[in-house]
Amino acid sequence: MYTTYWGLQEKPFENTPDPRMFYNSSKHEEALTRMLYVAAEHQGGGMLTGDYGSGKTILSRVIPSQLDPNKYRFLYLSNPQLTGTEFIREITRQVAVIDRLPDSKSDLLNLLTEVLKRNAEINRDTVVIVDDAQLIRENETLEDLRLLLNLQHRDKFLITLLFFGQTELREKINRLPQLKQRMTMRYHLDPLTEQETAEYVLHRLKVAGREAPLFTDMAIREMAEHSRGVPREINNICNWALLAGFSNQVDTINRELIEAVIKDMEQA
Repeated sequence: MYTTYWGLQEKPFENTPDPRMFYNSSKHEEALTRMLYVAAEHQGGGMLTGDYGSGKTILSRVIPSQLDPNKYRFLYLSNPQLTGTEFIREITRQVAVIDRLPDSKSDLLNLLTEVLKRNAEINRDTVVIVDDAQLIRENETLEDLRLLLNLQHRDKFLITLLFFGQTELREKINRLPQLKQRMTMRYHLDPLTEQETAEYVLHRLKVAGREAPLFTDMAIREMAEHSRGVPREINNICNWALLAGFSNQVDTINRELIEAVIKDMEQA
C-alpha cells in the first residue's frame, strides 16, 4: 500500500526470515561465525539463544548460504514438540530416499546411520537445525537427540545439530550435563544498540530499494528505546510508522509520529 509513496520496491519491515534482509551486526556476525564453525569443522552440536524476536530464525536461514551446497545438506525442524522418536523419524525421512520407514526407534537409527555413512563417504555433511528448541517438552527427547551425536565414522560426527531457541533453552540444556558437553559452541544474541538500530533500519530500507534516509535521528532514538533493540519490535514500529506517514502524507518519519504509532500499538 505505501511502497510506491516511499519509493520502495517491497515492504522492508516484514517479520519473515528473508536472508536478504539480514543485518550483520557485530553480535549477529559473531553468532554466524560460531555456528558456521560448528558445521564446517564437524564439532557436533551448537546452541544459539536470544530473546523473542532477536533474529535467530533469520540467522538460521543465512547459514546455508555461507557453505557449499554440494557438500552440505541442511534439514530444518520447525516443530520442536515432537517426541524423540518422531524427531529421529523426521530426520531419517528427510535424509533417506525410501518409500517406507521402519517403525521402531532402533531400526530408524540403524537406517539413518547407514545413510549418513554413505553421505560421509562422498564428503556430504548433514546439518540439522532445530528452531524454537526451547519448546522441546521432554528431557527424554533431548536425550534422544543427543544420541544422534554418538553417530560417528572415522572419528568424525556424522551429523551436526544446531539448536536455536529463546533464553530458557540454556536452562534446559544445563540440566542435562551429557548434552551440554556436546554443545561445543554456545552463544547468546543481545539486543541491538541505538547505533545498530539505525544501521538496521537503513539496511532494510536499502534492500527494499530506498537509499535516502527516511527516519529522523530522534525517531530512531525513540524507536530504539521503546523496542529495546529487538529486531522484531523494530520491524513492527517501522511498518506501522510507514503506513501512518503515508496516511498523513508526510515526507519523513519524525519522533512525534513514532510516539503516536507506539501509543496506538499499545492501545491495540
